[in-house]
Amino acid sequence: MNRLLLFLAGILSLLALSWGVLVGMPWLQLGAFSPTSSPGAPEPLSALALEGSRVYAAENCAACHTQQIAPGDHAALAREWGRRATVPDDFRAARPEMPGQLRIGPDLSDVGHRRSALALAQWLYAPPADSAMPPYRFLFEPGMPGGEIVPTPRGAALIAYLMTLEQAMPSAASASAPASAAP
Repeated sequence: MNRLLLFLAGILSLLALSWGVLVGMPWLQLGAFSPTSSPGAPEPLSALALEGSRVYAAENCAACHTQQIAPGDHAALAREWGRRATVPDDFRAARPEMPGQLRIGPDLSDVGHRRSALALAQWLYAPPADSAMPPYRFLFEPGMPGGEIVPTPRGAALIAYLMTLEQAMPSAASASAPASAAP
């Protein structure tokens, strides 16, 4: 009977130690963490941009676009899709994070810096002929006089979200990461 109690106590101790290491320690380290708790943290998304992230997810934009430039991805940096490699800190304000997996279209991690809101609206309404992207005309008011394109509330939200995708400055994590060499 004594050996059984010792065996059960050992198992419970092992489980408690495992829980402490896997759950307790990260909670102690990150328990008071908030997305804006450190300098250089991304701003939380506005209500309009947050709605735009939902439109981005609903239209499955992440199926063709990424929001991440891998360290050493010299081709993306040469195309000026971003100014630096993406770090986890870049997704701190995003809920949910949508880094994407397949890059059929250009990387969008720095599209808010590369294009104006008007250019994004024009691209969404009528992509160039050489683009594989379909037009998203349903995100715009039909038949405006003078050819002016006016986004619907969903279209305005998507554009607001895309404008937040900007690598404005290196984050603390990327500043400590080694710089990638030029191609």
